[in-house]
Amino acid sequence: MSNGGIIGPANDPVNETVSAPGSVTTFNSSGTFTPFSAPATAGNFRTANVLVVAGGRGGGANINSGGGAGFVQFNPAHSIPASTAPITIGSGGGNNGNGGASTAGFSSPVAAPTGTFPPRDGNGNGTFSAGGATTPTGTRNGGAGSGGDGGGPGSAGAGGIGTEHPGVSSPLNAGGGGGGAYPGQPAGPGTNGGGSGNASLGGAGSAASVNTGAGGGGGGGNNGSGGSGGSGFVKIKELDISVQTASGVWQLNEQFDSKKAGTWPS
Repeated sequence: MSNGGIIGPANDPVNETVSAPGSVTTFNSSGTFTPFSAPATAGNFRTANVLVVAGGRGGGANINSGGGAGFVQFNPAHSIPASTAPITIGSGGGNNGNGGASTAGFSSPVAAPTGTFPPRDGNGNGTFSAGGATTPTGTRNGGAGSGGDGGGPGSAGAGGIGTEHPGVSSPLNAGGGGGGAYPGQPAGPGTNGGGSGNASLGGAGSAASVNTGAGGGGGGGNNGSGGSGGSGFVKIKELDISVQTASGVWQLNEQFDSKKAGTWPS
């Protein structure tokens, strides 16, 4: 029979929907992602919402600001393979140091890199965003993964509020740490896992909570060290698979198998 220009048995189109589990796979440490089981025909049609957050920056030393939150990358409906993929979680930065990169190592990777020097006093809006201190230039605001920062000269700003990503059921994450403060002035608090600043002479800023991507608190005067940033995380929510294949196309191995089975017309 004639089938789209190909002589052979009819090859009907495939229109199939495979339901995903609906749950979110969370990685708080490096590991391996395994996709949910689905028919082989669905292999080229898999997608997922993927949120990758790098480790937060460590707080600045010596009357400095809180570290900025780790860089954030959110890819909705990202194409993923049917095979396993390595997941790398970045560690939080130390005193005035950048956090490590986090990566979902698909054939088309999703990565949140480590920054060179995230900008201080930054609101940090959108993809690849971060805030925090770079140099000890007095009282500074805490940065944010994406959102506002607060405060001004004389007292340290609070850490900013991170962005919620409903596509992966993410809570508010990646808030910057609070800034340090001059003696006698209030220290900035941490937000959403960010470390608080320390106004005491020689006092160290507090560390951010793990797996938040938040920044560490800023240190006080007389070289008080900044607190460590929080480690990053990866969240993956696989989406329903919609399989659509056209008719009239036969692969050579399918033709051969059909011929052997006696179902290919002569």
